Amino acid sequence: TARTGLIDLAAREPWGPATELVGDLVSPQRIWAGDPAGTSHGEIPAVLRGAVLTSAGIDHQSAVLISGAAREGALFDSMGTAEALIRTVQPLDADQLERLTADDIDVD
Repeated sequence: TARTGLIDLAAREPWGPATELVGDLVSPQRIWAGDPAGTSHGEIPAVLRGAVLTSAGIDHQSAVLISGAAREGALFDSMGTAEALIRTVQPLDADQLERLTADDIDVD
């Protein structure tokens, strides 16, 4: 699954167990960081009701994208409060994802 646990990366669709737990939070359309994706509602504190929801990139992946290194085979060293070596590859199948994550390699 993706870093959020909401997307099955191999199937490229919402991950069933997460959807069952938190509901269908995954939009079928691409939402760019900062664009409204809906509003909060339900049994939450009143101060949060109606809050606009959006997506945002995390620091390392955002750095790869803005630097132009998000291309097949590129290796990017992102350094800040943490360091991450990021390699951009074509989508991986379920077996490849399982092997990498079993070795504590973040795949998203």
